[in-house]
Amino acid sequence: MNATRKLISRATAAVAAALLTGGLTGLAAAPASAEPKDTTLNHTCTFPLIGGQPVPATFHTDLPSQILLHQQAHASLGVSVTLPGTVATALRLQHATSVNVSVSADMAVRSPEGEVPLSEDGGGVKPLDSDGEPLTVSFSPQVLLPAFTKTGDGSIVVTGLHLSLDAKKADGSSVWPGGKDVACTRPLGADSTIARFTIIGDVPPLTPRHFALKGSSSIKAANGTLPLDGTLDALVSPVSPGEVQADLALKPATAELSLLGFLPAKADVVLSPVGKTTGTLAGGVLTSTSKVLIKLPSVSVFGIQVGGGDSCQTSQPAEITLKSTQPGFDPAKGGPIAGTYALSALENCGDHTSFINYFVAGDGNTIDANLSA
Repeated sequence: MNATRKLISRATAAVAAALLTGGLTGLAAAPASAEPKDTTLNHTCTFPLIGGQPVPATFHTDLPSQILLHQQAHASLGVSVTLPGTVATALRLQHATSVNVSVSADMAVRSPEGEVPLSEDGGGVKPLDSDGEPLTVSFSPQVLLPAFTKTGDGSIVVTGLHLSLDAKKADGSSVWPGGKDVACTRPLGADSTIARFTIIGDVPPLTPRHFALKGSSSIKAANGTLPLDGTLDALVSPVSPGEVQADLALKPATAELSLLGFLPAKADVVLSPVGKTTGTLAGGVLTSTSKVLIKLPSVSVFGIQVGGGDSCQTSQPAEITLKSTQPGFDPAKGGPIAGTYALSALENCGDHTSFINYFVAGDGNTIDANLSA
């Protein structure tokens, strides 16, 4: 890779970033935010011996669709470049057995206040198959976007792709001492945008959402199932990642149990939420946490009541964390959710409390439900 070109690119990026409030302060190992997207840009790269060859470069971007003023957002900018099999075949004819492929992707972060250059580098050593298989090089840097000072639309655009090949023979010597730089081009006027976002000034208010909740819970220790029917009245942030607050209400239900795998039993169950349901909506995934006190007004075996009562309940609220199970949860529509939880020991359930606990308390209980708007 041409060292002078890389130094100039990085120096230019540093100066431009300094002109923006907050600047590109460096790399950050942050979790992916929202709106993941794959964009493939087709290039023509001119290789030694064989000339121009098609080289697709796929860019995986993961960043929020909306970014607040004066706040830096994390972004993942994955790059995957595939060299055609003809490259491997040509290198084999030069007695090469491996090749070190270096990739440099030049990008620009564009916003109403200007443009900030950004260069991402990666690569790897690839063995050369006699069959001439394509060679793929991938890397996934994490970056911080600038702290923008003006509202409006923004984007990330690929402005250039550069390759360098250092082919090695079996004895470790280079086919070309110092390697070979490979120039890549895109069709004139082709759109090279890989991500778009909007810079907003104020945090939008939480949006009210009403969901009907239907599903079931599997109670592991009792080998039983509890139907779930209720509502979730939520306030959801329209900015991703954003906050979720909700009030959960569940109807009383009867759990059908099979004690020891063959004794039929039933338990009347009242689910009493403790406090608010809280959570987040980020990257198209809804995550919620509720604390629920489980009460058993009646427990019967073979139709004979063996316990329960107005004060029969778990000693601690169950903490239930649920996540959406399909990509791209839409708060305007809802979708399936699932999770696991543990039940603490029961108390005040009568003379047979310890017996009932044996078949109720424990972890490994599951919930599968659906939220419908």
